Amino acid sequence: MDASDPVGPAEVLFQKPFHKNVARCLNPGGIFVTQSESPFFHQKTVQGIQRNLREIFPVVRLYTANIPTYPSGFWSFSLCSDKVDPVAHFKESRVKKAGLTFKYYNAALHRGLLRPALLHAGRRRGHRPVSDAVRAQRGQYSAPRYYEIAFDMNRKQEVDFLVHAFRTYARRPIRTVLDIACGTGPHLIRLAERGYRMSGLDLSPENIDFLRQRAAGKELRRAGSTWAT
Repeated sequence: MDASDPVGPAEVLFQKPFHKNVARCLNPGGIFVTQSESPFFHQKTVQGIQRNLREIFPVVRLYTANIPTYPSGFWSFSLCSDKVDPVAHFKESRVKKAGLTFKYYNAALHRGLLRPALLHAGRRRGHRPVSDAVRAQRGQYSAPRYYEIAFDMNRKQEVDFLVHAFRTYARRPIRTVLDIACGTGPHLIRLAERGYRMSGLDLSPENIDFLRQRAAGKELRRAGSTWAT
């Protein structure tokens, strides 16, 4: 549901009575998706929507998208159902068997988008509760394609600067570089293409898988580059 912002007449579209009516109208196995505001600028609204939905629907998943024309450029959506779970029921083999070709969608993106909702707001012993904004941000870093869109800025100029710094300030020729928090490897790939022996570390398995696929296509492993979580 592409609802307006929760102000004025549209405010009711974000309240529990409306969500209950939606649940009543859905067929068994039906899915309801609604926009749920910016996790950066509207944290209380996002949290309130999540609380309402979780009291009504057995399955609720929060996911995010980069939308440059919206406030903060980062937006959240809520997927709800009585029994359809896009994480627990996702089977990558079914996608491959379908023989479809995608330019954007892949299994890592699917899991990364929906993974934030796996973390619940309840307090665990010895741990602080995790806000929905933090979950959403983590989801962005675990969705390689979104990471590429969000941070794809002046990559060539950045790598030009790194090479200039290596040549200008290093006491000896630089041939090996360790890229810590390498993400999807925007700098790592470009430096490897310029002949540097690269190693990359990142906490996101999705980013590393994406990087491996990206590097394999460029045959960079033959040059001795490595990456790991």
